[in-house]
Amino acid sequence: MKALNEGIWILPIRERAAGVETLNESIKWADPLARVVAIFDDDDPELEQCRAAADPRWLRIVMPEGHSTAAKINYAVSLYPNEKFYGLLANDIEVRAPGTLSLLAAACPDYGLSYCSDSIHDKALATHPCVGGALVKAIGYWAYPKAKHTGIDVYLTNLAYEFDGCVYVNGGKFWHKHYTHERAPFDAVYQRAKDYAAADRAASESWLREGQSAAQRAIRKARG
Repeated sequence: MKALNEGIWILPIRERAAGVETLNESIKWADPLARVVAIFDDDDPELEQCRAAADPRWLRIVMPEGHSTAAKINYAVSLYPNEKFYGLLANDIEVRAPGTLSLLAAACPDYGLSYCSDSIHDKALATHPCVGGALVKAIGYWAYPKAKHTGIDVYLTNLAYEFDGCVYVNGGKFWHKHYTHERAPFDAVYQRAKDYAAADRAASESWLREGQSAAQRAIRKARG
């Protein structure tokens, strides 16, 4: 079992300062000792508001203009290369069950991932997974480098199922405030993700063609 202090929770932030504040309050209620790495964009029109809304204890990174969600996550991993796990958060979610992050950390397999309900997909999709550090270290990234935003959790899920598995944590819960379920308005951040659609389709094709097999080989080699 992995302890909460043995890994990090990566939080890419752009706009939605109110969402940062709400997430912060939910983490302080649910798992106040979680190590959160917040990644800000230096061209974010809400940069100062987002900084103010973030917990002072969070580790902070400011990225220059033009980096995708995937690139920001991978940069955070590069700065903390020896963690036992790497969880993903977002400023359009809240933690809705006490101890959720601790439970995810404890359940996370070395070459797999753990996840809980995001209040939309339940067991069907690991939208904000906690990924084993051994898996990330073996393949050299958390987010497939050719991807930008959409589907980066799916690549990891496919790998995890093949190796140490995807562990569903019944006691954890996120509340995902997504526009597709009328929990939030469609905003510039969602539009940014849509703008990445062509690149993400190309990334998916590349993954099926070569990325997945390369990652599988890297994990098998790491496992000996």
